Amino acid sequence: MRTRTLCMACAAVLLPFTVYAAYTIPIQKKAAPADPEQASLVIKATSQSGLFSTSPKQGMEVYLCKPDVKEDIEQVRKIGKMLAGKKHEHQTLSADLVFMRGKAGEQSVKHCTTGKEGTCSMTGIPPGSYLLYAGYTSSYSAGYWLLPVSVTKGESVNITLDKNNATECIKK
Repeated sequence: MRTRTLCMACAAVLLPFTVYAAYTIPIQKKAAPADPEQASLVIKATSQSGLFSTSPKQGMEVYLCKPDVKEDIEQVRKIGKMLAGKKHEHQTLSADLVFMRGKAGEQSVKHCTTGKEGTCSMTGIPPGSYLLYAGYTSSYSAGYWLLPVSVTKGESVNITLDKNNATECIKK
C-alpha cells in the first residue's frame, strides 16, 4: 500500500511538470527551402465592397483544386437553387457552401485557412492549371469563389478575394 501511494505521489508531482513542459517548449521547425520547380499562392480576403461583415475575414478555408471539381461544385449549387427557388436565398447558399466545401476538399491539391489578417499561403504547388475555391457565410451575407488559377515554376501568385471577383454573393 505504501509503495502504491508513493508512486501516485510521484506521478502527481511529475505529471504536471511533464504536461507543462510538453505545452510550453516550442518545437522549432526549419522552413523548407523554396523549390524552384514549384509555385506558391498568397491569398487575401478583403472587405472591399462590403461582402464580409468583419474585416478582414479570418478562418476562411481556401482550397486549390483540380479543374474538374468545377462541375461538381456547380451541380451542388444548381440543385440547391432549384430546391429553394427564390425564397431564402441566403440560407440556401449558406447550406450549399457546406456541400461545396466538401467537394472542393475531396479534390484539393492544397488547402489553407486565413489568419487574423485575412491571408493565407500555399507553397510547393506543381506548375499547372487549378481552381481556387473559398466560401464565406455570416448572418448578413454569403458567397463563394471558384477562380481559375495558372501557376508556372518558381512563380508566386497573389490572389485577392472580394465581392468583385466572387462567383456568387448574396446579402441578406
